[in-house]
Amino acid sequence: MTKKLTKIVTTILGDLYENAILRVKKKDWIGYVTPKQGNIFYIYYPEKDQLNQNRETITLEIADFILPLEFNNIVGIGKNYSLGEKKEDIKDFKMNPDFFLMSSNSILSNNKTTYLPYYYDSVLIEPEIGVIINKQCKNVKSQNVKDHIAGYIICNDLSGRDLKNLNNDNALLRKSSDGFLPVSSALLPYNGKENFILQTYVNGKLGQVFNTENLTLKINDAISFLSTHITLYKNDLICTGTALPKLKVKSKDKVEIHVEGMGSLNTYFR
Repeated sequence: MTKKLTKIVTTILGDLYENAILRVKKKDWIGYVTPKQGNIFYIYYPEKDQLNQNRETITLEIADFILPLEFNNIVGIGKNYSLGEKKEDIKDFKMNPDFFLMSSNSILSNNKTTYLPYYYDSVLIEPEIGVIINKQCKNVKSQNVKDHIAGYIICNDLSGRDLKNLNNDNALLRKSSDGFLPVSSALLPYNGKENFILQTYVNGKLGQVFNTENLTLKINDAISFLSTHITLYKNDLICTGTALPKLKVKSKDKVEIHVEGMGSLNTYFR
């Protein structure tokens, strides 16, 4: 039986565009919903590209919203910001971007808790836009990347610093601790928008405002570069980079990353 889902507090998820898609688990039912008329949600059928507006209702709670999809490969890019950088450094980075892989155990749902490992001296916040690939692709030109984007999510690509038991930097270890990649509930389907403003709050205080137009390697260019070296697959997640300052977190902090139309990603730290 199809159902209409209603009564979700929008202040928890933040403001969402009408075409944002959320994945819901209610008892033994898993489906997709999309917001309409403020805080009313309708079941969404991606394969039919239509909404069902049956009168039967279900009350949604924040715990009912789960990961927007099951991710495949997870790729990040380090130091992808250009404010204050020298022109020669920017040129060199575009020729030699710093990609790295992350483990699936780092993924954490919205409104959950990350437990800070004892073996890091500090952990940094890295708010980013995550790009979801919609189909297998290779050697994609920048102008054609849009044809391979399913949509965007908000990511908090946490980074452990000063790993106490290693002398050398290790990207996999400092990026892949459990819960080190919180992701938002909503997936915003590709609609031509390519620049996003991310606002990051720590315990309610604004700590960083970041526009993706200031990335050294723009989102489409980063995906194009990556696809020339490795095949990308459906549901691959590409985390596209952050900016300075990178804020430290400590136990009992709450971090909120907000993007207009995509809602908020909330993470608690212990």
